[in-house]
Amino acid sequence: MFNKKGFIVVSLITILAIFSLGCARVDVTTGEGDNQGEVYTGLGEGHAGDIKVEVAVIDGEITEINILDHSETPGISDDAFKGVVESVLEDQSVDVDMVSGATNTSKGLIEAIKDALKDLDLTSKEEINMDSLDDGAYEGVGKGHAGDIKVEVVVADGEVVEINILEDDETDGISDPAFEGVVESVLEDKSVEVDMVSGATNTSEGLIEAIKDALN
Repeated sequence: MFNKKGFIVVSLITILAIFSLGCARVDVTTGEGDNQGEVYTGLGEGHAGDIKVEVAVIDGEITEINILDHSETPGISDDAFKGVVESVLEDQSVDVDMVSGATNTSKGLIEAIKDALKDLDLTSKEEINMDSLDDGAYEGVGKGHAGDIKVEVVVADGEVVEINILEDDETDGISDPAFEGVVESVLEDKSVEVDMVSGATNTSEGLIEAIKDALN
């Protein structure tokens, strides 16, 4: 005999299990059942709390980003949600600019998208061919937490041998670990694809952006 109550309980448990997956992968299918891609979920910390997103990927391309849950202020956060999503979809990259007036919301949304895609090779830029660079000093600019960060990157024999911070408006003390950590990582790994420094994410992102700009 069909037990309607038991069916409802099982269904609710199934639904709760799906929502508890966090950054789990979900297949995206058409009405005919043909697999067209996958959906990934991620979390980022916004201005007023966590931002949860759903990112659809088809054939290695980000095709859709949906905001599943957030506690941001309506109206103020709208421009950030719209601007960041449009930029990521257009650039096919998570290395996009923050939206002025809603920096923390922008940062949280970008963090959530990165979290969703952390196991995919979609967040890295085109590799920089160091061998194509002549020996010398190159300058670049990136956007930090408080303004532009300008750097000088010295290249010798196809390797980055020195990085100097020429100009910045970052907060003394708070930004120091980011400057030291990112520079050390780039010099040690011989790569610009390095981790952000916890507690100074925007400064880290700006510095990495500046180094990439110099080498491009």
